[in-house]
Amino acid sequence: MTGINDLLNQLLDQNPFLSYSEALCTCLRNEIILLHLKPGDTINESKLSSQLNISRSPIKMALDTLVSEGFIVRPKGKMAVVSNLSQKDYHDIMEARIAIESQAAYLAAKKITDKELSQLKILLKKFDLSAKNSDSSLFEQCDFHFHKIIVQTARNPYLLNMHQLIEPKLCRYRNYLVTVYSEHGPRYGTPTHHHIAVYNALSSHFSSIAQDEMIKDISRMNRNIGLIPDSE
Repeated sequence: MTGINDLLNQLLDQNPFLSYSEALCTCLRNEIILLHLKPGDTINESKLSSQLNISRSPIKMALDTLVSEGFIVRPKGKMAVVSNLSQKDYHDIMEARIAIESQAAYLAAKKITDKELSQLKILLKKFDLSAKNSDSSLFEQCDFHFHKIIVQTARNPYLLNMHQLIEPKLCRYRNYLVTVYSEHGPRYGTPTHHHIAVYNALSSHFSSIAQDEMIKDISRMNRNIGLIPDSE
């Protein structure tokens, strides 16, 4: 975890009211999401305490939070370990996405503004660029922002909160898939026609069609489940 001290200090400078445990939790979570801490990596509390020159108490609190979020596991009497990726977890996240984002699309079709439609249209152009350059990383970035705008456009705080709950784990899987694509080449094309269909339904304010097209768009990601390690 080289550089964790710098990340922690930077975060505390930006957010002086954060506690050490909250800041450390954020740093470790980000390192796990970005795959700088990989599945199976251990987190040594004593070593981290010495490295950061802090007591083990805020470290334990940070790890407790990450255990509750499912990012790490801490077997009794053993060091904390970054949790595995698994096909079941990925499938569960996709099911949650369908439930949340299809309803968000339904509501967004009723509420979306011209400005928000313009933001989505810009992303459609970037999708085309990702296709021309076979750029999986750009595709995933565009897809993330495309869906996030639609969830925000629903203007339902409960849907937004539920989406924020799955978003960190979803980002972890996105980053994993990008590494797989970069190492082995793209395993699927950039299916912008799904995004165009969602955009067209939103711009026409057809709620039911927007909902159906969103389900189709998210469901296509089930093709990637074979790229996820089959482990718990």
